[in-house]
Amino acid sequence: VRIGSRGITLSGGQKARIAMARAAYHQGSELVLLDDPFGAVDAPTAMVLLDKLLLGPLMRDRTRVVILQPDAERIAKFDRVLVMSQGHVVENGKPEEVMQTDAYKSLLQSSPAEGFSMGDVATAGPVEEERPPAVWKKEDSQAQPAHLRDEESQGRPTWEMVKHYCRLGRWRNILNTCLIFFMQIFIYLLCDLVLARWTNTMALNPEIDDKPYLLGYLFWLVLGTGFWVVCWKFGEMFTLRISAHIHGNVLHTILRAPIDRFF
Repeated sequence: VRIGSRGITLSGGQKARIAMARAAYHQGSELVLLDDPFGAVDAPTAMVLLDKLLLGPLMRDRTRVVILQPDAERIAKFDRVLVMSQGHVVENGKPEEVMQTDAYKSLLQSSPAEGFSMGDVATAGPVEEERPPAVWKKEDSQAQPAHLRDEESQGRPTWEMVKHYCRLGRWRNILNTCLIFFMQIFIYLLCDLVLARWTNTMALNPEIDDKPYLLGYLFWLVLGTGFWVVCWKFGEMFTLRISAHIHGNVLHTILRAPIDRFF
């Protein structure tokens, strides 16, 4: 799977699974806090993550605190459940006890938007949050285009970016490349015109001398090839200057990046 810059090509579910995997393999931590870890994955994937990851051997001996919406099937697998409303704990106890309270039932009866804003369920142990209904998906899909993150727009070139690369490779190199390229095309067109005139003249008079036409064709062909070599040289200078500058910046950033540990 291609990751891209800052994970730009990853979906929301893939980013959530990567984050949970990093938490699971961080063996030095005794406490794991997960905020809405299953909201970006579908229900079958969420059950696999719950059974194999949160309840699996990697996180079995650690305390797991998970924030999620009320779901009786998943909450029943945890050791303790807390129901919060308006920033306060209103219920606290074992899953079977909390699920019988009015505070928990009110969460089930409220709409998806109201349920999420009024109260959340915190569970100690492995937990999965139920995927929000279609109303949430629709709101998210409408909100995303209006609020693009910075990394989501990195792959879109602008005129400022084009001018920046032209400055790196030198304007004279790219301008000479374009000018000589058009001249090369014009010279090759002259080659075709000489060849066409040669063919038409031979059709009218088969006894003509071919030497002037052959020398003219070879002259324009050699001249066009020479312009092609010069065009290629200027293009090479332009691209290599850009590559050298970018490569130098990458090495400068990597070698001077702060590192506190090796993985």
